[in-house]
Amino acid sequence: MRGNRKLSSYFFLSIPLSLLLMGWVVNYIRGSEMLRLQTADPKSDLQFSIRKNDMRFIGLGGITPELPGDSLAFELALIKGSRYIEGTGDDSRHPFYGYLIDRVRRYAKTYNTLLARHILQSETSDPRIRHLRGQQK
Repeated sequence: MRGNRKLSSYFFLSIPLSLLLMGWVVNYIRGSEMLRLQTADPKSDLQFSIRKNDMRFIGLGGITPELPGDSLAFELALIKGSRYIEGTGDDSRHPFYGYLIDRVRRYAKTYNTLLARHILQSETSDPRIRHLRGQQK
């Protein structure tokens, strides 16, 4: 009987500790795009960016910045530019950082791949893009 009481008290102590940790994680990434991108749809976000005429690719910050996607996305990012997702530096102070960054990386890879396809299909005036389009065929 006594062992069960000890186990239940540990259980009840773990709930506030978990909530405290989650609150810390949310506060750590609050104000950054990382939290929003956990459930965001890259296709609909790309459509919104296209309507705003924002053709920049998405990168992740850090000591060595990263642009998820293939070499075509990288080449086009040199022409169109890129922006970095806030909160994606090399700081990994909390245990969920790796999980969050992996999800953001997958989002950025999908977004960048779709954006590269869109640019190749729609842009005809820039000779640098026509050159890249010719390399794809």
